[in-house]
Amino acid sequence: MKINIILLLIIGSLHYLRKGPETEFKQKTSTVDNLPDLNLKNVKGESFHLSSLKGKYVLLDFWASWCMPCIASMPRVDSLYSKYSGKNFAVVSISIDKSRAAWLKEQAKHHIPWINTITVDTKATQFFNVKAVPYTVLINPNGEVILTEEGLSTESSIENKIHEIFRNTVK
Repeated sequence: MKINIILLLIIGSLHYLRKGPETEFKQKTSTVDNLPDLNLKNVKGESFHLSSLKGKYVLLDFWASWCMPCIASMPRVDSLYSKYSGKNFAVVSISIDKSRAAWLKEQAKHHIPWINTITVDTKATQFFNVKAVPYTVLINPNGEVILTEEGLSTESSIENKIHEIFRNTVK
């Protein structure tokens, strides 16, 4: 009996490692107009509001300086930013760090060129139902959440969706 349980755990772990965490698709009815006033601060300490990106596709990237999978996913986020930032697309990283100093040090180390913010309270993580990082959210120009994804996987549905959206607009 113990051997069967151990084999089941091993097989399950191998499947998880091969596929990555399951992608969670969540349709939300909210729009940018009724998003909560998230208390986000940029690297200069200034307030940042998602509503400033109304009319664009927005990739929210929840991360933390201590999260190695988050750091590992940065090149993929950078690739999306580099390819599509001039095409009605924006990236906003939202750090859940408790230490502003740790966040600033890590973001500077990786030379993050897109909008980088830190949460001051838990409104953002609560609203988007963030249970773990990395966690990404894709918002359409109408402000509707069209996809969410938890974890770092080799086959990202959000990346595929972004490529699909901009397939005919990028030369």
